[in-house]
Amino acid sequence: MSSSIVWLDPINRDAQFVRLMTFISVFSEREITFYTTYRENFSIENKDNIKSFFPTFVNVNSEKSGKILWNSKFSLISNYLSSIDSLVNYVKPNDIIVYTGMFFPELEYFGIKKLRKKCKNINVLIHNFRDVGSSINFISVLRKKVFLSQFDKYIFLSEYMKHNAVKNYGLSEKKTIVGIHPHFHPALENLTFDKILSESLSKFSEGKWVLSYISRLDNAHGIDLYLQIIRRCLDKNIDICGVIIGRQGTDLGIDDYKHLLNKYQLDDNNIYLKLGKYSYEELLSVLSITDCVLAPYRFISQSGAIALALGEKIPVIASNVGANSEMIRDNVNGLLFDVEDIDSVVDKIALIYSQGISMKENFPFNESFNNHLDPHQWLNILLNALD
Repeated sequence: MSSSIVWLDPINRDAQFVRLMTFISVFSEREITFYTTYRENFSIENKDNIKSFFPTFVNVNSEKSGKILWNSKFSLISNYLSSIDSLVNYVKPNDIIVYTGMFFPELEYFGIKKLRKKCKNINVLIHNFRDVGSSINFISVLRKKVFLSQFDKYIFLSEYMKHNAVKNYGLSEKKTIVGIHPHFHPALENLTFDKILSESLSKFSEGKWVLSYISRLDNAHGIDLYLQIIRRCLDKNIDICGVIIGRQGTDLGIDDYKHLLNKYQLDDNNIYLKLGKYSYEELLSVLSITDCVLAPYRFISQSGAIALALGEKIPVIASNVGANSEMIRDNVNGLLFDVEDIDSVVDKIALIYSQGISMKENFPFNESFNNHLDPHQWLNILLNALD
């Protein structure tokens, strides 16, 4: 009989991903129990296989741009080890642990040591590049090496992330598991659109191509490149508009964003901005009127936004950085481009437009469109590799 899985994500750091896993886990023959913490748009009530990790008074809704604010950190730190103690009382010795960290390797080191006294198979899922580092100093490398040394296997969402982690931390390749970030469709197919937003977007985009941007508004994610591409498409008389849905970035304020609009001579007639938190229903409303998602990242480890779009059968035009080339099959489900060569991608968009066909007609959905991102297959690969 296969061992049960205990999936521990203390701060629910990637709510979309956890929601997807909880949704598809019911189709697995394995018993999978998720320990995580309440976050907005993610209720853990009335779900048999989801349990609360932190006490109810620990709130992680203050998460901003993937980082926990200081006013929440003390509460997390002070309750982490006691919550681990409670978990140790629940798990069985032959359970397989899948752990997603909190960015506190010194503290988490002691938490994993407590789990190790009970369980012998403990693995870590590394969601993004911030966990394994890029420009990192000696102290940062040392603390993460010590933390990572505790795990039996390392699960990555891209070959790109695995390569960098092995290089930076000397991890054994034999202990690595790679599953490209799965798409989210199974967890979204029963949701409905946000009626008010859908009506507003329909009026805004009537008769135009819609290139959407689903990400933080910052330079690392290429918001300036996105606006520049929209501008150049308009200059080529392509009847196009842009829809942006995302939070404010870490390196770009709203005044900077307005400056970029002025720089590229764009306004509310060309760009629809939905800034701040958004629901799954609002996200589906945006995708429902989107012809193509534009993902002009300057730096990214893997992209949930790209996985999301491809799962909804929407082509993606993405910069050829990070793991994008593992998700985008050039000329099959979208296009890859060099961020230093904006003109070439604008010319490709113009060529498709001149043929009188839509983006979805140019990149028609077929088995090769997103079968490499199938979430059921992803979970099966993971579970088989952990035995």
